[in-house]
Amino acid sequence: MNIWQLQILTHLAELGTMNRVAEALFVSPATISQQLKDLEDDLGLTLIEKQGRKVYLNQTGQELVERAQPVLSELETIENDFKTRQSEITGIVRIATFTSALNSILIPVIKKINQTFPSIECRIYEEEPDQSLLGLRSHKFDIVLTGYFEKRSLFPIQTSYRPILAKINY
Repeated sequence: MNIWQLQILTHLAELGTMNRVAEALFVSPATISQQLKDLEDDLGLTLIEKQGRKVYLNQTGQELVERAQPVLSELETIENDFKTRQSEITGIVRIATFTSALNSILIPVIKKINQTFPSIECRIYEEEPDQSLLGLRSHKFDIVLTGYFEKRSLFPIQTSYRPILAKINY
């Protein structure tokens, strides 16, 4: 007995025909029939009754489905939990800003980031605009929140830099 065979049996209980199960699982009806026969052979029990061209789960087959469904459901939950971990966004983001933007803009945004992405660690640095832009250029910071300032020569725009604009609702 294996998970695949139990899934086929539970699908048969839900869908009613081997053709529908085969369509749902993207295999041939012969594959479905063979897997169900192998399951019966492994258990040494009859699970399916045939009447003409139709098949039905007998009492034993229905009992097996009832017991297998919670197990299959739990296995699906486990699989989904671990797949989610693989795609979870993690890491450290270093953010520089000037003092007056810290409480009014940055802290509310970081709270939202932490709610949406709990595995992201935000490190905040208070820096003057010219220093924060130099830190961005030298990869000391990942994000800089700054205001307009007159001295544009400190951070000349190069063709390899593309500004990223984001609207932040908080």
